[in-house]
Amino acid sequence: MNGSPDEFADYFQHPGDELLYIVEGQIDLDLDGDIIELSPGDAVTYDGLLPHRTRRRGQGPTRILIVTQRL
Repeated sequence: MNGSPDEFADYFQHPGDELLYIVEGQIDLDLDGDIIELSPGDAVTYDGLLPHRTRRRGQGPTRILIVTQRL
């Protein structure tokens, strides 16, 4: 994914697991109301059925690698 929105949009939910790896920039990951701050080199995995969404922190560009395993 190239970029992330400046504000949170609607939650996503889907079957399977998801991995987020931050290549560049900083984001906030909202996992069902719990906000996790992520920076370059950080990675997180979670169940895709958990409501989730992201937003950019700061003004710089963001690059995020997202891998989804569909069950």
